[in-house]
Amino acid sequence: MGRQPRAGLLSCDRLTFTDATMLLILVVALLAIAVTAGAWYGRLQERAWWTRRLIERGINPGTLYPRSTETPRQSLEPLEPLTPDADAMRDAMESMAQEVERLAEGQRFITRVLTEKRALPPESPQPDDTTPPRDSGT
Repeated sequence: MGRQPRAGLLSCDRLTFTDATMLLILVVALLAIAVTAGAWYGRLQERAWWTRRLIERGINPGTLYPRSTETPRQSLEPLEPLTPDADAMRDAMESMAQEVERLAEGQRFITRVLTEKRALPPESPQPDDTTPPRDSGT
């Protein structure tokens, strides 16, 4: 009696999983778990590193890493009224914006002129008007 082929670990009518297939599935699953755990651990270490750096600089890391996503229950404080310095800065920014817009308009104009010039057919050479006309010899 000859040796019969070894049956797989899990057999169905159509599908047979062999030991190699099960091993491949197990290795892929373990790799997926290891990559996920490594990414989680790396993020945890990076967050701890940044937290230490913030504490060294005197910044409260709790303001950067909020524990909850709820909105604060206390009412927000109203903004301070604008000071004369802020008004002057706003005016300066508006004038800079106008100048930048003026420059952009000039750039658009130059681009349009150059594009139209490129689209025109080349000019044929015209004779010089300075040369006297020829006499027919009469």
